[in-house]
Amino acid sequence: LNCAGTLTGAVADARAALAVLTGRSFEADSIAGVRIGFTEDYGFAPVEPEVRAAFREAVAAIEAGDVALARAEPPALSPLGFMIPMLECEVYDAFADVLERGDHGLSPETVAVAEIGNATTGRAYFRALGERLEFEARWREFFAGCDVLLAPTTQVTAFELGRCGPDAIDGHEIDPTADGSWYPTSFIANVIGAAAISIPIGPTAGGLPLGLQVLGPNGTDATVLAVAEELERLLPPVSRAA
Repeated sequence: LNCAGTLTGAVADARAALAVLTGRSFEADSIAGVRIGFTEDYGFAPVEPEVRAAFREAVAAIEAGDVALARAEPPALSPLGFMIPMLECEVYDAFADVLERGDHGLSPETVAVAEIGNATTGRAYFRALGERLEFEARWREFFAGCDVLLAPTTQVTAFELGRCGPDAIDGHEIDPTADGSWYPTSFIANVIGAAAISIPIGPTAGGLPLGLQVLGPNGTDATVLAVAEELERLLPPVSRAA
C-alpha cells in the first residue's frame, strides 16, 4: 500500500520528477473532453466544515474558469475494514528487523501496529486482500464513466503536534489512536492503485494549508497531471502563514 512520491512546488516540477523516476515522458496535454467529477466526502466520510467550504470555493473557481465539472457518486465505501490488517502486516514487515533492538527509536504507536501485524494470520490477510480486490473492481466501474475525480485531500485541517488524531470530525466521534480513522479517504488512491496528485487550496482562517486531490485510474498519470496543471492555473495562489 505504500508508494514513493514527490513533493514539489508546482505541477510542472512533479511532471519532471515523475519522468526522471519512470524514464517516461509526461508532456502537458489538453484536457478537452476529459470527464471531471467531484465529491466532497466520497459519500461516506465526515469532513471538517472548513475543509468542505474551501473545497466548494475551489470547485466554484474551477467552474468559473470554464472547466466543466459534474457531481460524482464514487463507491460510498470506506477501505479501512480491509486496509488496516494489510497495513499492519506491512508495518511489521518494514520494521521486523529493528524491533528486536531496544534502541529502534520507533514510537509506541508504530510498535503497537507492528505487533498486531505480526499476530495477523495468513487467513485474515488473504481475506483482506480479497476485499481489496472487490473494492478496486467497484472503482474500475466508477471510472468507466468518469475520467478524473476531484476531492478534498484530507478530511481535517492540521491538528496539534503530538496528537495521534482528532477525537471527532464534524460532530462524528472517532478513535484518534486507530490508524487511519481520521483519513480513510486519503488511502483510496493507494488501495486502488490510482494516479493521484494533491494541489494546494485554502489556506484556513488560521493559515493552515489545505489540499485538493486529483485522482484517475491506474496508468492515467499524464491526464491527472494535465488536469492538475489546469486547476493550478485557475485557482488563486495560496498564501502561506509565516
